[in-house]
Amino acid sequence: MINYNETTGPGSSWTRANRVMILNPLDDSVGKQISFFEETVAKVGDTTIKADSGYCNTYYTADKLIELINPETGEPTGETITQGKVYQAIYSLYLAAAKARDQQMNPLQPPQQ
Repeated sequence: MINYNETTGPGSSWTRANRVMILNPLDDSVGKQISFFEETVAKVGDTTIKADSGYCNTYYTADKLIELINPETGEPTGETITQGKVYQAIYSLYLAAAKARDQQMNPLQPPQQ
């Protein structure tokens, strides 16, 4: 994966998102938002040092486009996706995880197709 803000010298350092928090309030007057919590990683030889370093966030706008970036190269892919499609994917992932959890809690029930 490409490293954001990478610097080099005797070692290298970069910034990465290590946690993501999604606020999906029932009362939408506050607005849905997603926050990315960052850490700075420094690597010298075989030693890796990590430290929390900040955050950034964005508010949800269903039709707002996101330019897709190849995580291996950092280059734009030429594709876009709406925040609405990302929301749909995360919602679907949540439902899949919740159903898997519920199935483990009730192992005598056959899996839902």
